[in-house]
Amino acid sequence: MHALAENGVLMSSLARSVFYLLVSSVITMSAAADDNSAGSRIAYSTAACQPIIPAESAFLVYNPSGVFVSGDTQNVTVHCPIARTKTNSRRGARVDVVVFKRGTFDLAVHCALYSLSSDGSAVVDSDEQPASLGHAASAVIELRVENIERDGFFTLACLLPRDHGMAQYVVQER
Repeated sequence: MHALAENGVLMSSLARSVFYLLVSSVITMSAAADDNSAGSRIAYSTAACQPIIPAESAFLVYNPSGVFVSGDTQNVTVHCPIARTKTNSRRGARVDVVVFKRGTFDLAVHCALYSLSSDGSAVVDSDEQPASLGHAASAVIELRVENIERDGFFTLACLLPRDHGMAQYVVQER
């Protein structure tokens, strides 16, 4: 089943997912080259965000404007990767998540930023914020963590209700 044409080429859902993942990887690798820039901000595509429960991927729609939960379905929680560029820093990060809605439902989107230990077994710091869009089509959820272990990592998780999604997330390490 071919669902999308990219540059005149029909792509299956699997090929489209691999394409977006490769594009996201290129963005991540070029972002990593900016390791010593003070205050640099890196914008990530939501193409690499994946549902916690793999079967829920059927409820997600990925397109160039982001990822969203389609139709009359349950909430879906997605995890999004964040590449550390300042691996020697222990000062945390700020993440701005651009969320949007496609329909008339005003349901809250919840996002959380976690700073985890190097083996992922402990949460070092976290911040969780909800956003209710009201009459607006989009909003920004601002998340901050103050601490991270030297070899630790960040992860972003967002609970998306039906007809809501994420356009991008912008990371600034300190």
